Amino acid sequence: MRVMNGSRAGRWVVACAIAAAFGTSGVGAAAQDRRLADAAKRHETATVRALLAEGVDVNATEADGTSPLHWAAHYEDVALVAQLL
Repeated sequence: MRVMNGSRAGRWVVACAIAAAFGTSGVGAAAQDRRLADAAKRHETATVRALLAEGVDVNATEADGTSPLHWAAHYEDVALVAQLL
């Protein structure tokens, strides 16, 4: 993975968050496994990696539609964004 300077990385993270906002929906959220979104919200990267290895749905959202990718962008964690994509 290439290393980006801070300004460019920040724009990339914001772009990913915008894309995620339009690509996710809270519809059907009651049946979703929210563990990945919860771990990303708490910025627990090791837990996120473990859940991804288990095959947890990366697109599962919280009740308000917030996805794990939203949280990775919120924390400006480029590595976590890359794992979630």
